[in-house]
Amino acid sequence: METAEVGQYSLVPLGGGASGTVCACRRGGEAVALKIFPGRLYRRTRARLDRELATLAQLADTVGIVVPQGVEPMPDGRCALRMELCTQSLAGLVATSGPLPVTDVLVLGITLASTLVAAHRAGIVHGRVTPSNVLFRTSGEPVLSDFERTLRAVFVRDHDHGIAYLAPETLDDGVAEPASDLYGLGVVLHTALAANPPFPAEADAGALREAVRHTPAPPVDRPEAPIDLLVLVDQLLLKDPHQRPPSAEAVTRQLLRLWDDHEPEPEVPGAPRTSFGTEVFAWPPPPADDAGPVPPVRKNRAWRFAAIPAAVAIAAAAGWFLTRGPAEYAPPAAAASAPGVPSRTTEPVPLALAEPADLGTTAALSWTGPAGWEFAVVVAVESGPTKTTLVRHDHSARVPIDPRLKYCFQVQATNGVRVQASPPRALRGATCRE
Repeated sequence: METAEVGQYSLVPLGGGASGTVCACRRGGEAVALKIFPGRLYRRTRARLDRELATLAQLADTVGIVVPQGVEPMPDGRCALRMELCTQSLAGLVATSGPLPVTDVLVLGITLASTLVAAHRAGIVHGRVTPSNVLFRTSGEPVLSDFERTLRAVFVRDHDHGIAYLAPETLDDGVAEPASDLYGLGVVLHTALAANPPFPAEADAGALREAVRHTPAPPVDRPEAPIDLLVLVDQLLLKDPHQRPPSAEAVTRQLLRLWDDHEPEPEVPGAPRTSFGTEVFAWPPPPADDAGPVPPVRKNRAWRFAAIPAAVAIAAAAGWFLTRGPAEYAPPAAAASAPGVPSRTTEPVPLALAEPADLGTTAALSWTGPAGWEFAVVVAVESGPTKTTLVRHDHSARVPIDPRLKYCFQVQATNGVRVQASPPRALRGATCRE
């Protein structure tokens, strides 16, 4: 790939969309992605963008979301969003490797659906969920990018770009609502299963618009896939948003049920393997007289098993707290090892939440747990919503609370294969029964 020098930046183009161009950028010891837009920001647009980024920052710890780190002014006057550098997109992956195995499609669907749950609960609608916005970290973990919508509306380079992936209501009236994101999820799953979107992106723009509006999405031909998965994809792609599944939560629950019932495909010796997390550029770029491109780093598909326990943990916690409430606590059972992956041990690991410290409007939590595991804090209030927050490798957290209410707290941990939950802790006399 060619490298462009812009001021102190060395940029490697990775791709472009309807509004900006994404480049890999190395500056000193830092490698990031820059989404560069073709103009400068005016004061009103910048204020609106800052508000949007502040809202998105609420999702910074959510698994499966790429949140911009900030606005980067370019030396030539253009503006850019600085963000985490990922590897290839789903669109690029299926273009080179073909359809994904059903097991991987299920994990991809669970990860993205649970990501949309977190976004919709925060009042954030993506509005353009496409295979190009599904990226993979170098670990292979799938993530959803391009949540910021302000600059999409300001810098429009091609009105027909990506219309093959838009929900009919978005195409017609610019409507972007949770049901539109579910349609986009259907496009992503269809693409992962069939290696192409429901409607050919290279078709004539006029014919493509008519197809998206009126032509039923063609069914996916994957005899080895669970029929319920194929039916779910068809439902997500229905033209009428009111006929699609009712919420991202409902889709997540259905995909988790399919995962529980699914037998993973056996590995075929010598068969080509999908290279999730393959590096898409080498740094520094090879010189012009180099014998050839640097071979990509091959990653295994272990990410698919790492994604499941975290999603199960969040879904189980949210499901229990919302249906039973703090007065009838029953901690979710630890998830079993992912199919085909032997766990190192079935013995429980030490995980203990200390007595919460009541600071009035804040609860100070601390816990002990296994090194290297990731943690999530689950907060249940007697008469209100439940919230699960990923805190990664931290062993403490401060949680905003209402001084008038009673609470139950729990910590969950995962090592990518197993999930463990701590005994609950009560605050202000709440009843948290095991």
